[in-house]
Amino acid sequence: GKYQIISNGINLEKFDFNPDNRLDIRKKLGISNSTLLFGNVGVLTKRKNQIRLLYIFKKIMQTKLRAKLILIGDGPAKTEIISTISKLKLENDVILFGTTSNIAAYYSAMDAIIMPSSHEGLSTVLLEAQTSGLQFFISSQVPLGNYLTDLVHPISLEETDEYWSKTINKYVN
Repeated sequence: GKYQIISNGINLEKFDFNPDNRLDIRKKLGISNSTLLFGNVGVLTKRKNQIRLLYIFKKIMQTKLRAKLILIGDGPAKTEIISTISKLKLENDVILFGTTSNIAAYYSAMDAIIMPSSHEGLSTVLLEAQTSGLQFFISSQVPLGNYLTDLVHPISLEETDEYWSKTINKYVN
Protein backbone atom coordinates (compact mmCIF):
# COMPACT_ATOMS: atom_id res chain seq x y z
CA GLY A 1 0.00 0.00 0.00
CA LYS A 2 0.76 3.63 0.33
CA TYR A 3 3.22 4.89 2.88
CA GLN A 4 5.20 7.99 3.64
CA ILE A 5 8.65 8.15 5.22
CA ILE A 6 9.05 10.94 7.74
CA SER A 7 12.65 11.56 8.71
CA ASN A 8 12.94 12.43 12.36
CA GLY A 9 16.47 11.41 13.23
CA ILE A 10 19.56 13.57 13.29
CA ASN A 11 22.28 13.74 10.69
CA LEU A 12 25.18 12.05 12.50
CA GLU A 13 27.87 13.50 10.22
CA LYS A 14 26.61 17.04 10.80
CA PHE A 15 27.09 16.70 14.58
CA ASP A 16 30.46 14.90 14.56
CA PHE A 17 33.09 16.78 16.54
CA ASN A 18 34.94 19.16 14.22
CA PRO A 19 38.28 20.59 15.46
CA ASP A 20 38.18 23.42 12.90
CA ASN A 21 34.75 24.51 14.17
CA ARG A 22 36.08 24.35 17.73
CA LEU A 23 38.92 26.73 16.91
CA ASP A 24 36.79 29.07 14.79
CA ILE A 25 33.92 29.42 17.28
CA ARG A 26 36.23 29.81 20.28
CA LYS A 27 38.20 32.48 18.45
CA LYS A 28 34.95 34.28 17.55
CA LEU A 29 33.86 34.14 21.22
CA GLY A 30 37.30 35.07 22.58
CA ILE A 31 37.71 31.80 24.50
CA SER A 32 41.10 30.12 24.79
CA ASN A 33 41.44 26.38 24.32
CA SER A 34 42.49 26.04 27.98
CA THR A 35 39.13 27.44 29.15
CA LEU A 36 36.28 24.99 29.70
CA LEU A 37 33.16 25.99 27.80
CA PHE A 38 29.90 24.78 29.26
CA GLY A 39 26.77 25.16 27.19
CA ASN A 40 23.01 25.19 27.44
CA VAL A 41 20.86 25.08 24.33
CA GLY A 42 17.15 25.81 24.25
CA VAL A 43 14.42 28.35 24.72
CA LEU A 44 14.98 30.59 27.74
CA THR A 45 12.05 29.57 29.95
CA LYS A 46 11.34 28.55 33.53
CA ARG A 47 11.00 24.87 32.58
CA LYS A 48 14.51 24.85 31.07
CA ASN A 49 15.69 26.16 34.45
CA GLN A 50 18.55 28.39 33.26
CA ILE A 51 18.28 30.44 36.48
CA ARG A 52 19.23 27.32 38.47
CA LEU A 53 21.98 26.69 35.94
CA LEU A 54 23.50 30.09 36.73
CA TYR A 55 23.67 29.20 40.43
CA ILE A 56 25.28 25.86 39.56
CA PHE A 57 27.76 27.62 37.30
CA LYS A 58 28.60 30.09 40.08
CA LYS A 59 29.56 27.09 42.25
CA ILE A 60 31.69 25.74 39.39
CA MET A 61 33.47 29.10 39.15
CA GLN A 62 34.17 29.03 42.90
CA THR A 63 36.26 25.88 42.40
CA LYS A 64 38.78 28.03 40.49
CA LEU A 65 38.11 26.30 37.19
CA ARG A 66 38.83 28.43 34.17
CA ALA A 67 35.41 28.29 32.57
CA LYS A 68 32.74 30.12 30.61
CA LEU A 69 29.07 29.36 30.06
CA ILE A 70 27.23 29.97 26.80
CA LEU A 71 23.44 30.07 26.69
CA ILE A 72 22.19 29.50 23.17
CA GLY A 73 18.56 30.44 22.70
CA ASP A 74 16.07 33.17 23.38
CA GLY A 75 12.79 33.40 25.23
CA PRO A 76 10.60 34.93 27.90
CA ALA A 77 13.02 34.34 30.80
CA LYS A 78 15.82 36.37 29.18
CA THR A 79 15.30 39.48 31.35
CA GLU A 80 15.35 37.42 34.56
CA ILE A 81 18.46 35.57 33.33
CA ILE A 82 20.26 38.86 32.63
CA SER A 83 19.30 40.10 36.10
CA THR A 84 20.57 36.90 37.73
CA ILE A 85 23.86 37.06 35.80
CA SER A 86 24.34 40.56 37.20
CA LYS A 87 23.31 39.55 40.73
CA LEU A 88 25.83 36.68 40.71
CA LYS A 89 28.52 38.89 39.12
CA LEU A 90 28.93 36.54 36.16
CA GLU A 91 28.89 39.19 33.41
CA ASN A 92 32.42 38.25 32.27
CA ASP A 93 31.76 34.51 32.42
CA VAL A 94 28.37 33.98 30.77
CA ILE A 95 27.65 34.52 27.08
CA LEU A 96 24.03 35.08 26.08
CA PHE A 97 24.32 34.12 22.44
CA GLY A 98 20.78 34.13 21.13
CA THR A 99 19.78 31.70 18.41
CA THR A 100 21.86 30.17 15.64
CA SER A 101 21.18 27.99 12.61
CA ASN A 102 24.63 26.42 13.00
CA ILE A 103 24.33 24.73 16.40
CA ALA A 104 26.57 21.81 15.35
CA ALA A 105 29.61 24.11 15.15
CA TYR A 106 28.91 25.39 18.67
CA TYR A 107 28.72 21.85 20.06
CA SER A 108 32.28 21.33 18.80
CA ALA A 109 33.38 24.45 20.70
CA MET A 110 31.86 23.20 23.97
CA ASP A 111 33.30 20.79 26.53
CA ALA A 112 30.02 19.87 28.22
CA ILE A 113 26.33 20.73 28.36
CA ILE A 114 24.41 21.39 31.55
CA MET A 115 20.61 21.11 31.39
CA PRO A 116 18.86 21.21 34.77
CA SER A 117 15.41 21.26 33.13
CA SER A 118 12.44 20.76 35.41
CA HIS A 119 10.65 18.87 32.62
CA GLU A 120 10.69 18.39 28.87
CA GLY A 121 9.98 15.78 26.24
CA LEU A 122 12.59 13.90 24.25
CA SER A 123 15.63 16.16 24.21
CA THR A 124 16.97 16.68 20.71
CA VAL A 125 19.91 18.52 22.28
CA LEU A 126 20.74 15.33 24.23
CA LEU A 127 20.87 13.33 20.99
CA GLU A 128 22.90 15.94 19.11
CA ALA A 129 25.37 16.49 21.97
CA GLN A 130 26.05 12.78 22.37
CA THR A 131 26.81 12.61 18.66
CA SER A 132 29.33 15.42 19.22
CA GLY A 133 30.90 13.47 22.09
CA LEU A 134 29.97 16.01 24.78
CA GLN A 135 29.65 15.27 28.47
CA PHE A 136 26.01 15.95 29.31
CA PHE A 137 24.72 16.82 32.78
CA ILE A 138 20.93 16.67 32.86
CA SER A 139 18.16 16.64 35.40
CA SER A 140 17.16 13.08 36.27
CA GLN A 141 13.55 14.29 36.16
CA VAL A 142 13.77 14.40 32.34
CA PRO A 143 12.82 11.16 30.52
CA LEU A 144 16.12 10.15 28.95
CA GLY A 145 15.32 7.02 26.96
CA ASN A 146 18.47 5.30 25.73
CA TYR A 147 21.71 7.21 26.16
CA LEU A 148 25.46 6.63 26.24
CA THR A 149 26.16 6.11 29.92
CA ASP A 150 29.76 7.31 29.71
CA LEU A 151 28.61 10.72 28.39
CA VAL A 152 25.27 11.34 30.11
CA HIS A 153 25.11 12.09 33.82
CA PRO A 154 21.59 12.41 35.26
CA ILE A 155 21.47 14.43 38.50
CA SER A 156 18.41 15.00 40.67
CA LEU A 157 17.12 18.56 40.94
CA GLU A 158 16.79 17.85 44.65
CA GLU A 159 20.60 17.82 44.90
CA THR A 160 22.36 21.05 45.87
CA ASP A 161 24.12 23.36 43.44
CA GLU A 162 27.38 22.30 45.11
CA TYR A 163 26.61 18.62 44.41
CA TRP A 164 25.94 19.46 40.75
CA SER A 165 29.22 21.38 40.63
CA LYS A 166 31.24 18.55 42.20
CA THR A 167 29.71 15.98 39.84
CA ILE A 168 30.42 18.16 36.81
CA ASN A 169 34.01 18.82 37.95
CA LYS A 170 34.56 15.09 38.41
CA TYR A 171 33.86 14.38 34.74
CA VAL A 172 35.25 17.45 32.98
CA ASN A 173 38.60 17.64 34.77
